Amino acid sequence: MKTSAYLYVVTDGNVSKIGVTEQALEKRISAYKTHNPNAHLFANYQFASIEQARRIEVIVRRRFASQQVAAGKEWFSVSPAQLAAYALEQFNPASQHYVTNSALIQSSQPTPQFLALQDELAALQRVAPIASNSPTTTDAKRRDRITAIKNECKVLFGSHFHIGAPEQQIVLEKLTAYRDHPAPDMIALKGEKLLGSDLARACVMQPSKLRFPAQDHECYFWQLHPLASGVSVPFVHTAIVMPYVEHLARDELAALADESKRFARAIGWTFVDHSEWSWYAPGSTALFAYQMQTGAHRIQKEFSTSLRRFVIEQYAALDTRHCDLNEFEKVLSDLAADRTFPYWIRTYEELIDTYLGPIWGRSLDDDDDTARAYLTLFEEWQVWREAKAQSEPR
Repeated sequence: MKTSAYLYVVTDGNVSKIGVTEQALEKRISAYKTHNPNAHLFANYQFASIEQARRIEVIVRRRFASQQVAAGKEWFSVSPAQLAAYALEQFNPASQHYVTNSALIQSSQPTPQFLALQDELAALQRVAPIASNSPTTTDAKRRDRITAIKNECKVLFGSHFHIGAPEQQIVLEKLTAYRDHPAPDMIALKGEKLLGSDLARACVMQPSKLRFPAQDHECYFWQLHPLASGVSVPFVHTAIVMPYVEHLARDELAALADESKRFARAIGWTFVDHSEWSWYAPGSTALFAYQMQTGAHRIQKEFSTSLRRFVIEQYAALDTRHCDLNEFEKVLSDLAADRTFPYWIRTYEELIDTYLGPIWGRSLDDDDDTARAYLTLFEEWQVWREAKAQSEPR
């Protein structure tokens, strides 16, 4: 059985294709460009064997068979992100059948455009530091240009690795009041992994205190949970930190990377050192990238049928109907804002067994206002789900 096979996604901007190869990827993509000059690599994943890569390819092809383009039926009229996201959903992390699980984990050197921005930024920063209240026109222009370069670097980095949008690209008017900042990946930690990680449980109890090792000059890349009203709940799927490391010895830097990997693993995230892309102070700062182990598409899919989404969308109506029930408004408020609430929960018993019990110490035997509020909420959700199922075309 041959080793080191690749599953890849290519696109020409209009249609997309998924394939497998045992060749060098550069050679395979060059072959595509012979017939389609616009074709370029979107994502690739390395497997231990061609059989393992082909298994995923077949599943993805079947899933999007109805959207195959007529000519040759090898290309699909779907976005490359859709193909890549569905492929990622088929991976089984426990089996170690794949080496990488995200475009972010691929080793990739900065593009010429990005390198030019880094060079310009370094040149501007070599001049004497600018006081934040400096009144001179020259200093103000240099300060504005430094800010503009950093913002452009954020956009280019996010686009290159397909990790979402930095905050300046999000239309605030299209968002809810909820902002899901970094929190443990509850899907990746489902079951014993959550119970066995003191750090993860502590971050679930106080997610606002989650801080990555050496966190400094952080930048978040956001994905969106769309709601029926047209607005969205943004959530951080990738976090970048850029600490100064020029004073660290090689062994100290290696120790920091090891600490970062352990931290990421404990909360269900991954860690990658992409210091060659650092844009805060090129040459002086590192770039440590943290990303949830669960793909953004999978998280969005889980959220779309979750109790949390129901509560956010039906908040006002629920609160009005049960305003006389003690603790009900508090349960609504807490759940709507809970960025670690498990999206797979379907019953109150499951909520106690996997979340409220292990984390908050609640029990099915509890007979208090909070328990009655949750039970009422689950009853409302069940009625709503049944009505929605009946209204949908069969």
